[in-house]
Amino acid sequence: MLQEFLVNELNHTEELQASLRNVKEELNVTVKQRENYKKKCESQLAELEMLTVSKAGVGNNNHASQMSQSAADSQTMLLDQMLMGKFIGKKFAGYGMFYAVVATYQKPYYKVVYEDGDCEDLT
Repeated sequence: MLQEFLVNELNHTEELQASLRNVKEELNVTVKQRENYKKKCESQLAELEMLTVSKAGVGNNNHASQMSQSAADSQTMLLDQMLMGKFIGKKFAGYGMFYAVVATYQKPYYKVVYEDGDCEDLT
């Protein structure tokens, strides 16, 4: 009877160890996916920053003398459209960095959808 109890406990321990290995593997996969997602967001954030700098220069005097207002508006609209589908990161104080994708644009708001499903309108 004691031997049967010990065999059952050993089997149960092995099952728990197998479950723990599975959880560790799943966690490693999740961490790798998160790291890849973060790299993609950082890359697109850098691209967004470059677009923002370009967009900021659209209305300055140098461009105004070279382009008509409608051409500047068209360029601004094109840059706004280029942001659609791009990933961004936003740091929330006390909570860390959260990543989102630019879902829609309705002047002057960009609707972003965070990885947890929350949405926010940004300008």
